[in-house]
Amino acid sequence: MEPRAFWDQFVLPAIIDWFHCEGDARRATIALCELDNFAEHMLLFLDPSLASRGMMGRARDRLCAHVAALSIARDIHDTHKHGRLSRKTAAIVTPPVVENVWNPFPPLGDLPSTELWIKDDAGKRHELSGIIWQCRDYWRAELVRNGLLAD
Repeated sequence: MEPRAFWDQFVLPAIIDWFHCEGDARRATIALCELDNFAEHMLLFLDPSLASRGMMGRARDRLCAHVAALSIARDIHDTHKHGRLSRKTAAIVTPPVVENVWNPFPPLGDLPSTELWIKDDAGKRHELSGIIWQCRDYWRAELVRNGLLAD
């Protein structure tokens, strides 16, 4: 499937579903999974030779080394799908526990809400909405840069 079609049919609807219920761990996980799935669609579009055995994993490792949010999304998706990971580049090896945190004092203009947080294996906390938005922004910029989406 062409990246723009995958973006429109799977990634954006998953993000929109999550956005309407940001405190829902299932919807956040689905949004992160679709953002991670999109990585392979986009990387194959940019370099079809990555379909060769073993090439995609290395390309994903290089990308995740440069964009931390994509790395977290990848680990969440892979632990959700496979359970415990053996990938040496994973920051999250075991399926993370999602912590719901009530935020009664959000930034000015926002309503109080539940935030979703996870910890990586080093104990660092990650707020899932931030990860989702960072991944969305990165991939949207890549679509624009590659002429697949108007700015």
